[in-house]
Amino acid sequence: MFCSNCGAEGSGNFCSSCGQRLAPEKPNPSLEAASSLAEEVFASTANNWHDEIRYEILFGNPEVRELISRYAAQAKKKFSAEDFLALCDKVIYKPMIGVSLNSVAKMLVPYYSRMGINTSKEKNELLAAPTGLVIVAGICAMAHGGKTIKQITPAEDGCLIESNLPSDMWSFEGELVISFRRLPNGTQIAAATKIRGQLYDWGKSKQQLEQLFGDIKEICAQQVSTFFRRAA
Repeated sequence: MFCSNCGAEGSGNFCSSCGQRLAPEKPNPSLEAASSLAEEVFASTANNWHDEIRYEILFGNPEVRELISRYAAQAKKKFSAEDFLALCDKVIYKPMIGVSLNSVAKMLVPYYSRMGINTSKEKNELLAAPTGLVIVAGICAMAHGGKTIKQITPAEDGCLIESNLPSDMWSFEGELVISFRRLPNGTQIAAATKIRGQLYDWGKSKQQLEQLFGDIKEICAQQVSTFFRRAA
């Protein structure tokens, strides 16, 4: 602050130059209003993330991060295709014919993939729920299923998420792509799987998509219930 008598800069109750009592600074109404507005916006974003579609803001929300971590911690390690083939090698193939089925598969799968031998499945559904909530539910469902997110591509009305489709005894690792699109009456979910180098996956893709969509609906329902309990 500055002294009203001599103009010197000072602090405290009196001017160190002339001894004049210093008048306290008046609060700036515009700064206070801006600060109050910022706090309100932050609180609104933190508490009402269900309608937020920007994934960087969703991931920055402590409640969302805690929710994803909780479901990721529940993921169970599955018996992979590599584990299954290694077991077959141990008890059948190597002792009897001296050939490693696992090694053969590692050579054949890329070869078949280059030949265009793949298996895939798609599923679409409209869910009557806010898009931000559905996106978070989808990420939680993928984390719970042991899937690893590789990339998230933002869109004007939602986002596209690419993850792996974990290997199991039915197939080697594949790809899962799921898009979330905001619509006036809810959220459009479109998901597709692709497993390279295999002509059949013995129903794995269909089961995985049904499980994913079922988990998304269940998580959404739980979060909506939690929201209304807090509001009550």
